[in-house]
Amino acid sequence: MKNASYLLVLFTLLISCSKSEEPNSPNIPETPDAIEQGAQSFSISNKEITAKSTSGLTAKEFIPANVFVSVETSNGATILNRKKLSVIDNGGDYVTEEIMLDPGTYKLTEFIVIDSDDFVIYLAPKSTSALSQFTSTSLPFNFPVQEANSKNTPVENIEAAGYSWVQFGYEDDNLAFPESDDFFTLTVDDTENLTTKTIVLKSLTGSTYKVDWGDGTVDEYVSTLSDLNINNELSHDFEDNGIYEIKVIGAIEAIEELEFRNNVPEHGYQSNLISANIGNLILLSTIEFHLGKLSTLDTSSNIALEYLSLGYNQIIDLDLTKNQKLKKLYARYNQLTAIDVSQNPDLEFLWVEGNQISNLDVSNNSKLSVLLARGNVLTNVDFTNNQDLQRFDLSNNLLSSIDLSQNLSLYEINVGANNLTQIDLSNNTELERIDLYENQISSIDLSSNLRLRDLYIGDNLLDNIDLSLHSSFERLSIHNNNLTSLDLSNNPLVSHLYVGSNQLSAAQLDLIISGIYDNAVSNSINMGYIDFQNNPGTDLIDQTTIAKINELALDYDWFFNNG
Repeated sequence: MKNASYLLVLFTLLISCSKSEEPNSPNIPETPDAIEQGAQSFSISNKEITAKSTSGLTAKEFIPANVFVSVETSNGATILNRKKLSVIDNGGDYVTEEIMLDPGTYKLTEFIVIDSDDFVIYLAPKSTSALSQFTSTSLPFNFPVQEANSKNTPVENIEAAGYSWVQFGYEDDNLAFPESDDFFTLTVDDTENLTTKTIVLKSLTGSTYKVDWGDGTVDEYVSTLSDLNINNELSHDFEDNGIYEIKVIGAIEAIEELEFRNNVPEHGYQSNLISANIGNLILLSTIEFHLGKLSTLDTSSNIALEYLSLGYNQIIDLDLTKNQKLKKLYARYNQLTAIDVSQNPDLEFLWVEGNQISNLDVSNNSKLSVLLARGNVLTNVDFTNNQDLQRFDLSNNLLSSIDLSQNLSLYEINVGANNLTQIDLSNNTELERIDLYENQISSIDLSSNLRLRDLYIGDNLLDNIDLSLHSSFERLSIHNNNLTSLDLSNNPLVSHLYVGSNQLSAAQLDLIISGIYDNAVSNSINMGYIDFQNNPGTDLIDQTTIAKINELALDYDWFFNNG
């Protein structure tokens, strides 16, 4: 019995050892655990439209109730199409409920915020829309979802009031947009005379506005897009004399161009505009208030302003210190005694003719190309830092000298009716027109100005002038000087000549007129003009010269003035 038990144990051990020496069996794959989805929510971030700078505006109150979201996979397959999510108020911060998604990268393509009445109050603009430039995360944008992870992504939105689906880049839906109650006002004084009022708006979005004329009339007005060379005008006539406040209502923050005028000649083109409250037009780049009764205009909030036209008003003060993007200013014929353009480094065009400005500092305006300041009381203008200057008019001022040595790009200058006794133009080789009339200049060197075509230097003290190098010369006004001779033999294109009130003899006038006759006939120069009155030889010219005058008048439409 003991032997049998021993054999049984031994047999069992042998079998066990035999099995342990066999090759390992292949691994049988286990059933994988299920992939756990990730949770994604979105917070609603309200963005104010601004002129790409701090506007000082605060976000308006809004109460979202739900959000519609559309989501695609990274390869463009739609998995959520305007899915309605509830909104949670987290202490004033609004967050959507979570959606569960498999791990991966997704694309948010639509984000529509509605209130409890199903009005669209905010949208995230799509990158192809006009409003996309005002958010840093326009749609579509990607967001990752990680396994078993919860993530929140902020979405920047813009208020929908006053806009439409297409202006955000969306397809139309039956959800309604609220009307905007934002507005700006223009006030006109028609107590003395009634004039037609015309308003022109251009906007970033081509939005529709209501215009309340203040007399019970309300018109709907569709603005044109800012980048189109098309004006949509809206005009109105008041029936009774009075003062009227005109209110423009709608998405005014999208307005980029505003023009208010009267274009009816029998009304004298006068708009009678006395005030404009335009502080809310934060994208406004162009203002045209021509021929009104404005005494001042506050543009401190219009930081995008590039073009300002206020000609023929009654402006006594104009603060441009906040308009650092200003490029063109038209403020002629107002009542300005001073103007500060030191904070306008991009200024290219300045027209302040017909004011009472005694000092004009343009040292910070290095981009200035045109300055028109005729008819002020300037005694000095420093152009040292204006090396891009191409044209200026400083006539009818009180200048006794002017330095143009640094202004090599000048092609036209006017310093007529000042107190100049001399002027150095040796560095200004691009000059084509020079106006120096009504000064006290006794001599001038034009040998460096070989492009010269027009010279107006009447009412000075010249007794000679050398134009022998100027073969392109066309117009010379040199009346009321002390000339006894004038050589135009190298100027074959002269068509307008004013030499009245000099000391020219008949022989000199015969020579001058005959030379111009020969060139006019050979070059077929028509519609010319010669004024040679009040010279010693005016009434003594030769009969041959008179015959040439008659031929030019009859055959070439020339006009002659001999007093």
